[in-house]
Amino acid sequence: KQIEDVANGLSKFKGQKFQVTTFWDLPEPLALTNQIYLALLGAGWNFVKPEGRSFLLGGMAGVQVWVHPKADINIRDAAEALVGTLNAVHLHAVLKEQNPSNAGDDKIGVNVGTKP
Repeated sequence: KQIEDVANGLSKFKGQKFQVTTFWDLPEPLALTNQIYLALLGAGWNFVKPEGRSFLLGGMAGVQVWVHPKADINIRDAAEALVGTLNAVHLHAVLKEQNPSNAGDDKIGVNVGTKP
């Protein structure tokens, strides 16, 4: 039901590109990552495979949604909608801004940590 709710809430942003990073060797965040991934695919979002292997360090909890500060308004709206939709299904999500000196892109980054 959560996957369907998230997909329905984000389908108006069909075609949005995203990447996901998590604690790949921990069952709980990996399971949540898979649910978010399926929901975004169900909403018509496009997964962009990272060029290299990506992983989280440290003890991050919850879900972080990353967007470049100079991203197009549609990308920012999609990121804000993702945070709102995840929070509506009781997943702790926050919006974060990438370093402004990084090259801007059209992807939203999703980091999935442990349960808060």
